[in-house]
Amino acid sequence: MTSTRAAQVAVGLSLLGLLISGYLGVVHVALVRGDLLGGPLCGALGSAFNCHAATASRLGQGLWMPLAFWGVLGYLATLALSVIAWRCPEEAPRALTLLAGIGAACLVVDAGLLAVTLRQLHALCLLCLATYLINLLLTVAAWRGSGRSGGQLVREVPAAGRAFLRPRSAVAWAFWGVIVTGAVGLGAVQQTTDFFHQAPHGLRERIQQHVANTPRVSVDTTGSPRLGSPNAPVQVVTFADFLCPLCRDVARFNAVIQASRPDEVSFVVKLFPLEQACNAALPQTIHPGACQLAAAAACAHAQGKFWAFHDRVFRVGPTYRLGDLEQDAARAGVNLDAFRQCLAGGQGAQAVARDIAEGARLGLVGTPVMIVNGVRVDGTMSPSQFEELARALKDSAPVAGR
Repeated sequence: MTSTRAAQVAVGLSLLGLLISGYLGVVHVALVRGDLLGGPLCGALGSAFNCHAATASRLGQGLWMPLAFWGVLGYLATLALSVIAWRCPEEAPRALTLLAGIGAACLVVDAGLLAVTLRQLHALCLLCLATYLINLLLTVAAWRGSGRSGGQLVREVPAAGRAFLRPRSAVAWAFWGVIVTGAVGLGAVQQTTDFFHQAPHGLRERIQQHVANTPRVSVDTTGSPRLGSPNAPVQVVTFADFLCPLCRDVARFNAVIQASRPDEVSFVVKLFPLEQACNAALPQTIHPGACQLAAAAACAHAQGKFWAFHDRVFRVGPTYRLGDLEQDAARAGVNLDAFRQCLAGGQGAQAVARDIAEGARLGLVGTPVMIVNGVRVDGTMSPSQFEELARALKDSAPVAGR
């Protein structure tokens, strides 16, 4: 492969990597704001692929700024070197050598990130895996274009790096101009994002005040579906209705939080359908059919299939059709004969009635409502809000009896 051809390939790969990293950066900022962007690209509820979980994890935070931002900066560097190698033939050998060295270093980091992801998270980031492949192809293209053997490349990378670290030519100054401009821009985005969460009267202070001023309550979770260890430091009990739009958001956020903090948080779901047919505490019916759907979920739980059923229903959300109950139950691994018997015999309805009674005892008239280590939180809770709440709970005085 000629150096010109290798540089052109590297330009294309760098642009693709820049696009993916930039998109992941947008996903990160949106997640901090409480929005889940990405759709199928970031994985559906219950999927093994979930870029939101990777973004929300400590792994995704990186050093000083999110890994996605570091990815943008890295691809700006590879793009600058690729353009230099393409447009300045006399600089091509040195630029491609340094590009191959940067690519190899990124592959080492990628291998470490993948190992940690597989060990600590319950989800993979499909877009992150795409950048790993891009880094591999970038390294191979630069190596082939440099015309050097593997041994020569290893020996010459330091010299190529020093040539760019001590810029004495216009192309070297241009390279560092791109890097510095990108770093300043990304730093500004990060500082702006942090400001809205750490400024006076911002998210952190509001949550600290809420934790300090809210009376603690207890919830009986005996027999309820649980995701995570009952001994986890943070216990979240969610009262939910499958036809509630905000409950769907909570389910998606909770999946991200649980995947990114598997050893630190436990989630329990209590069924609280907003339909008077089974919930007499309500002034009016809000979601017709919610009682039947809740009873079906309770029957799925009786067979140990609650979470698979839960994820299938919440993928559809408020527009879910009751006619799909048996089909989705079967796809969730539920034995349909036992499922039908559970519904017909009223066992599912009885389980729902117990959850409703628990919610009524707490004065609930709507959903979603979460009880986090005894602190009531109405509405949704994004991963960034969860982080602040967990920090505030840790800093607060321990609750007697816990």
